[in-house]
Amino acid sequence: MRKTLAILFMLCQGLPSYAMDAYFVGVPDYSSGAATIREPNGGTYVYGSRKDFRPKTAPVAMEENRLAYYELVSVEEEEALLKMRDRKMADRIRRDQVRQRKAYLSAVKRMDWPRVVVKDGQICVPTLEASDSLQWRDYLTCYSDAATGGEQ
Repeated sequence: MRKTLAILFMLCQGLPSYAMDAYFVGVPDYSSGAATIREPNGGTYVYGSRKDFRPKTAPVAMEENRLAYYELVSVEEEEALLKMRDRKMADRIRRDQVRQRKAYLSAVKRMDWPRVVVKDGQICVPTLEASDSLQWRDYLTCYSDAATGGEQ
């Protein structure tokens, strides 16, 4: 008797799960780029109710379609647009070239080394103490040309 009650109790506990709706949802194959992913049985079983208790609403258009119509331009208008585009691109390229040239020249102006003067077949350089001064030409040490090989 106890076995019968235990079996009956187990059946009563398990019956709601057997009474649930079960349906098969097919899942198509999809590609992840390097491989094609496929469900083992072509889909899966879903247990439970398929009822959707959310209220149904009618579709609502939020705004009008912006690309509903367009007008073709004439050949003359298209040529004018292309010329305007080319002119703007040329101006942009010219501005970039001028900016790059100015940046290069400002860097070159700052770099005034080596401070060397060549006169009368001699190579003259400022002394070390006066090399950073603005009047560095007043403090020159001259050497004869490398062809003569000696200091003067």
